[in-house]
Amino acid sequence: MEKTLKDADITPYFHKDADTPTGTCAAVVVGKERSLCANIAASCKYPLEHLEKHMVRKECFKLYYQ
Repeated sequence: MEKTLKDADITPYFHKDADTPTGTCAAVVVGKERSLCANIAASCKYPLEHLEKHMVRKECFKLYYQ
């Protein structure tokens, strides 16, 4: 994903945690019904400081979760 963004001239601001893997999600879809089981892994360790450091244009967003 990082390479794709850079190739499109978009600067990514990912936080990387070397000790924790990226999360995963399993989905079961039957007809129109679906169920998800998520392991959020590194998301649990996301530091608010990283968001604050890189959120210089947050006034442009309509919605963001904090």
